[in-house]
Amino acid sequence: MYSQFLQIVRDFITVCIPVKTVTIGPRDPDFVTPLVKPLLVKRRKLRKPGRKEAADELASKINNLISEFRKNRLAHLSDVSPKELWNVARGKSNSRPIDDDVYLRNHNTVNNYFAGIATDNGYIKSDVLNFLRIDGTQDCGVWYFSDYDVELYLRKIRKTSSGDNDLPCWVFKQCSYELSSIVATIFNKSFQTGTVPVDWLTAVVTPVPSA
Repeated sequence: MYSQFLQIVRDFITVCIPVKTVTIGPRDPDFVTPLVKPLLVKRRKLRKPGRKEAADELASKINNLISEFRKNRLAHLSDVSPKELWNVARGKSNSRPIDDDVYLRNHNTVNNYFAGIATDNGYIKSDVLNFLRIDGTQDCGVWYFSDYDVELYLRKIRKTSSGDNDLPCWVFKQCSYELSSIVATIFNKSFQTGTVPVDWLTAVVTPVPSA
């Protein structure tokens, strides 16, 4: 059920949302993101034929995006060194290159660690199924998600990196009303059967090198 849901959502994204390639050059400032870059090109095209009002309106939107980018980037710099702070202020990257060989040697260690702390070795499927009545109806000991509950969760979902299913969080946030019934059904079926989709047992973990 969950695999079919993912495939349908991916198909809709492919059909309804066109893919646009944006090239970010080495000379572009760090605030020129894939969202800002095409807007800058569009603003330049508006100014050539003299459409100043439309260009100024777009420029205001671009300035807001740049301000929001800088605000988010500076929000986590309270504990960095003065050198790193100046690098950020000058628009230079403060990230260090990752040693690919070291990462390849240690990625299994990282995976095994997270698998170890996220795995319940005492899990027994029959223990979960014992909460269900013989006729399959819901018992008071089993949590039940309503469409309304799920819609609230989806609407308030926070932006994070995409998981193993590779679906962006905005799909659930912007389409919370349309998807709530489907997601609630999947949640409830998972509780009723005592099983979870394979994708829910995996995660994308990106190690961050320490200073």
